[in-house]
Amino acid sequence: MLDFMVISGERSGSTWVANWLTTDTSICYHDPRLRWTAEQIRHLKRGSKKRVGICCTAAGMDPEWCNLQQCPTLILHRDPLEIEASWRRIGVIPMFSKQPLDCVGGWHVDWKAPRVPEIAAQIYEFLLWKDFDAERHHELCQMNVQPHFVGLDIGVAGIKEHMAHMQKVLSQ
Repeated sequence: MLDFMVISGERSGSTWVANWLTTDTSICYHDPRLRWTAEQIRHLKRGSKKRVGICCTAAGMDPEWCNLQQCPTLILHRDPLEIEASWRRIGVIPMFSKQPLDCVGGWHVDWKAPRVPEIAAQIYEFLLWKDFDAERHHELCQMNVQPHFVGLDIGVAGIKEHMAHMQKVLSQ
């Protein structure tokens, strides 16, 4: 079972948030639904002494799965037109539109909220159950953290499961 989740659309700061929420007492896996199956994710915490969470753009395409998790959940919203424009700026043409994240239960905020110190403090304490580290947060806000697409760890089983779910959703 996961200790916390952050669900967002693509190009909505999820890589930065996963980095921010990975501390000496927590690990936040970025986009695990593209790496592992739901069953593998269920066992991420096994043996770990840290709080284990995810920050995932793919999970929002499966709100039923998200809502089955019994942990504090943050949902980051960004305007779909901004997401598409962000993809295009890096030379990617989006293949399909993602369903709205409104179906996912939890605390819904604007995608920029984690960088606002007053809101970030509340998010940090909500998800990690520890005092906000304002100094670390300030330093991380100076950084633009992006996935290393060439070295991105995508698992065959995870992507197959995700694509099968997407086909099911799109055929409805």
